[in-house]
Amino acid sequence: MINLITKLLIGTLALTFIVWAHEMGHYIAAKLLGLRIGKKGIGMGPKLFEVFGWEIRLFPIGAYVHIVEVDEAYRVPWWKTAITSFAGPFMNIVIGVILLYIVAATQPIIYVNAPPKPPFEPGDKIVAINGQTFQDFEDYTRLACKRKTGLQAKVTIIRDGKRQAIDAPLDVLCENLLFLPIKVVSVLPGGSALVSPGDLIVGCKGAPDMPGLCVKQSDIMYIITKDGKRKEIYMTEDDWSKFLFVVGGITESNKPATNKQADKTTKEYLTNTIAATKEIVKKHDVSKLGSIIGAIYALVTTTSWRIFLLILGVLSLSMGIINLIPIPPLDGSKIVFGGIKNLAPSAYILVERIMFLLILGLLLYLVLQDLFNIALAAVL
Repeated sequence: MINLITKLLIGTLALTFIVWAHEMGHYIAAKLLGLRIGKKGIGMGPKLFEVFGWEIRLFPIGAYVHIVEVDEAYRVPWWKTAITSFAGPFMNIVIGVILLYIVAATQPIIYVNAPPKPPFEPGDKIVAINGQTFQDFEDYTRLACKRKTGLQAKVTIIRDGKRQAIDAPLDVLCENLLFLPIKVVSVLPGGSALVSPGDLIVGCKGAPDMPGLCVKQSDIMYIITKDGKRKEIYMTEDDWSKFLFVVGGITESNKPATNKQADKTTKEYLTNTIAATKEIVKKHDVSKLGSIIGAIYALVTTTSWRIFLLILGVLSLSMGIINLIPIPPLDGSKIVFGGIKNLAPSAYILVERIMFLLILGLLLYLVLQDLFNIALAAVL
């Protein structure tokens, strides 16, 4: 129980940090531009005390900064409104990139379980293919699969604790991706009824010993739980979106990623996050969004600090991108339409407040959705 409370507190404080960083962006820009700062604080509920002018409130969820000329019906030069409004999302994007780079830079070189075929023996670990190590399975796939069939490769392995080099067909190395288990690393609301962090998906009814063919398929999945028990569950394609997973069957070496590998991985994280966010906005699919409850739940259920930082980095980056959408009261609307406010300040603020109520309704819906999924998972 104490461990759960500690995890909840850490997850909540982590999310509050990225919200506070967003508000700090607004605060710094407003100070530099000479705009008036009203109340600013961290958390919700009754005020406890102040630190450097920041109100610290009872519940450590969220943060706020009131910039008088921007948030109220005052006329202010558009460029000041635009810069102040952009500074919040910009801070989120910067912190997101930093967190994702930390994850990428601390990601070690990996050793991969060898396939269950000659010339490999049970227990072999693949260290390199043609002298090239790999940081993730994209590297492994690139080295093993993107070649002509029938070619041989010089494979460095660890066998009985000793390194040695053997020749092996690239076809066998590529097929190995099908045999490697799928490891669950974090669960989103509604997913824990199916799997838990640490579980391994080792196959499905359609491919009992080839989990690589089972990913994102609707089928009966064969799972080995983290305590060693074997179970069967039915999963749909949609169920796969309820948890984060990686390819298992790996051993992390003590060799860290190179700068080039870290840069490449960070770029991939950024590209995937931006693409996913654009897809949600383009399709208006609110079911793919989550509330602060779902975000905390994902952080609490993760199994490693690197995945924790990865989730936090993606959340920060997504927060920055979504806030740039030009819909009141998001920051993007103040950047694009800030000049219109000067023509009719009171009307503009009224529209902002009406839209705020609509967005508040959406957030309430997402909270209830996440709470329902968590409760359903607990019952099942």
